[in-house]
Amino acid sequence: MSMTSYYIATFIFNEIRPQYIQKTKMILKIGNLLSKFNLGFLDISKILYENVFKDTQLIYFIFLFGFLYLAAMVSATLGKIIYNFLHKHHKNLILVPLIGKIPKTLAGAPIWVGIPQTLFSIFGLHKVNVEGKVVFLTTFFIVLMSGSDSADITRKIYYLIIIIPILSALGFYTIFEQIQKRKEKLLFPFVLLTFTALLIMPVTLNVYFASKISGELYEKHGLLWLSNQGNPSDAAAGIGMRHLISVYGKKIPGVSTVSVGSELRNYFTLRKLAYFTDDQYSIFDLLASYNIKYYLISKRSFKVGIFNYQMLEIENKSLVDKIYSNNKNRFRIYMVNHIPKIEFVNDKRNVEYVTNPPIILDSGKFYLIRTKNYQVKIDKKMPVVEYFGTRNKNYLKNGYIFDYITWKEVGTKEKKVFGPRKMQFNISISKDSIKYSTKIFDENLSLIFDLYVKYIFMSDTFKQQITVIPHKYGRCRIYTKVWKPLDLIVTQLEDKEYEEREVFPSEDSINKHLKFNKIYLQENSTGMGIFIYQDHSFPYPNYMSYKGSIKYPGYAVFVFRTTIWTYPGYPNQMDRYFTLARNFSEGKDKIWSLADISIYPFPEAIKPMILLNLNKNILKEFRITNFYYKAGDSYILGPVVEPSFRNILNYEGYRKIRFASVNNSEKVIFPVCGPYSEKLTSSLKEKYFSEWISQINVLKRYDTDACVFDWREEQLLSEDYRSDFESLINYSLNRGFTITNPEYISQHYKQLQNVTIYIKNSDQMTTIKVVNNNNQVVKGFTLKILNKKYRHADIYAIPNKKIVVKNFQYFKYVYFDLNPRETVFVFLKSNT
Repeated sequence: MSMTSYYIATFIFNEIRPQYIQKTKMILKIGNLLSKFNLGFLDISKILYENVFKDTQLIYFIFLFGFLYLAAMVSATLGKIIYNFLHKHHKNLILVPLIGKIPKTLAGAPIWVGIPQTLFSIFGLHKVNVEGKVVFLTTFFIVLMSGSDSADITRKIYYLIIIIPILSALGFYTIFEQIQKRKEKLLFPFVLLTFTALLIMPVTLNVYFASKISGELYEKHGLLWLSNQGNPSDAAAGIGMRHLISVYGKKIPGVSTVSVGSELRNYFTLRKLAYFTDDQYSIFDLLASYNIKYYLISKRSFKVGIFNYQMLEIENKSLVDKIYSNNKNRFRIYMVNHIPKIEFVNDKRNVEYVTNPPIILDSGKFYLIRTKNYQVKIDKKMPVVEYFGTRNKNYLKNGYIFDYITWKEVGTKEKKVFGPRKMQFNISISKDSIKYSTKIFDENLSLIFDLYVKYIFMSDTFKQQITVIPHKYGRCRIYTKVWKPLDLIVTQLEDKEYEEREVFPSEDSINKHLKFNKIYLQENSTGMGIFIYQDHSFPYPNYMSYKGSIKYPGYAVFVFRTTIWTYPGYPNQMDRYFTLARNFSEGKDKIWSLADISIYPFPEAIKPMILLNLNKNILKEFRITNFYYKAGDSYILGPVVEPSFRNILNYEGYRKIRFASVNNSEKVIFPVCGPYSEKLTSSLKEKYFSEWISQINVLKRYDTDACVFDWREEQLLSEDYRSDFESLINYSLNRGFTITNPEYISQHYKQLQNVTIYIKNSDQMTTIKVVNNNNQVVKGFTLKILNKKYRHADIYAIPNKKIVVKNFQYFKYVYFDLNPRETVFVFLKSNT
């Protein structure tokens, strides 16, 4: 009956519907809480909210009635079964309500006997004969004599078992008999009462709303004027005026755009700052986060909460204008007069995805970034993430994510700590990225390193690039600290087994020295977590620490770190990806979808083995005929990378070639795979060659790294080592390496800096637009394509090109030549 009342009332009186829509959002909250049982409660709650309460679709009301009728029939059937069972096995059982904390006094006697039994007994008393009345009076006086304060009255109430069931049965029969005699006369009153409940109640309430709660006359006049200003999609804030804003003002009440929870608390906090403090940032934050363009004040606003008219500060804010006022009744409307604009700069990148760019807004103290799948807030002064979730839900809640750096210079014992709050950043913003840059000095004002933190925002994920360009030798450690509601931590190293850890409240941190590159941080109450992935361009994290909070239940701090040894002028860049996911596998799939297509750094899909200081004649003696050779000076040598230790130290992140500006000249930096052969002796031969083999094995795993050896000609030609070098070279060739020289690779790598690809994905076709901005031919330009998605794709190009495809286990490589200033379209057409 109540559902029918709701449907009829909201159908006839549409003005009151927004109030019910806001209240019924609690159904979504309940469904979310029950979603952890994986029984579909979340989906059911969304269907009920969207189709029954929000859109009031008749067909869903019919389905709901049918379900409720079925539930009632099932309940009635179960009731009969339970009744028959109890009647059969417990004939002497008196059904007493199982209610706790009922007073054991005479006043509680009807409850202990049973309310239905007591009521029916009143009607049955005049039907029983004299003997029955005597029995009732006798037992009643026994109970009465127990006294109203007797703690033992409940035991003596059971004396009534000999008469109450008989009286209640006779009473029920008497009532039923009267109904049977007058059923025709009672039909019309029953129908009348039913329709009265359906129609009179909403009509009466609507009349009441119209005259009282729906606003005074001056409020209606002001809001009707507001309805002709701006757009219906604009939101307005008004204390105690939620339904008035939507019914008369034709604007969205700000509070209705927020879900219950931390975001609602954040909204109320910002609204309080906007109205009653001199804080200017709150106006921008409410505008960017909730689209609040109007603020309303009325007499009723000060009947809510502890504020009064004298505390009002919005009148003095320069960011809003008063556009309507009724001084007699203190009714005013303010409008935001300044929408902050961000100056965007061009951000040149080699790989661009042709998608709708994110929305980047100035949100007061933060930059707000919004895509169709997530929303992020980053501090405007420093790279600290304080919001990561959807538009209505912050999965960090009152938490944050930020990085800090420790630095220890070689030859010193002092460790310096640099947190974001101690740094001054320069900030630049492009259409889809935000970049923070600063320089770090020591106490003597000597430059230690340049630091760049860049966020790139894509459809499902955002990418964080941390670049450290040192000016001194030292050990750099980057710590990432996450503070959020946290129940489960999942870590994985590449394709090894993942490990799960539950988080419990503790005053002591749990420290683990282990290596990983994937992290999943889940909060059980929401069923949602944050997935973090780091690629192999930087050493993987090898330490983590976590601790559940006692002071803030449900929250935990999680810290992990990565370590790299730095060399002056040698840039180190770490790429990490963040996404929201319901489980570890979903997060991994989202990240891997970003690796669909990329530019391979080497020509013709080769895996280079670069030999320094060797001429072609020497290499011909080793029967290496496919040696690429080109003279010039476009590279410099980087640091020596020692062999990896137990696949932990010196493994990933050290052998990637870099591009840097050196003395106003652009150079490619090649790290050298140690050890140097100049120290090779007979006693060290076995050690050196086994270490060179281990370098090849590591580089075989990471195809975008370069294998660079600095061998001496006299040692290659020496009878003591020649056969060993031949075996080593054959070992590398059998594992897919191609012998080449640094000039050839560095020239190609420099050319790639002026090639851009634009990727556009659809269900059946992926288009790659390749633009060559060089004035020279780029030979063997190579695209690296993830096999999982394009395993059976047809590949062709416009203009028609000779395309070579190499297939491997996980990837395929597609390469062709690019003419000067040429644009080529490559099409991948799926056959699945």
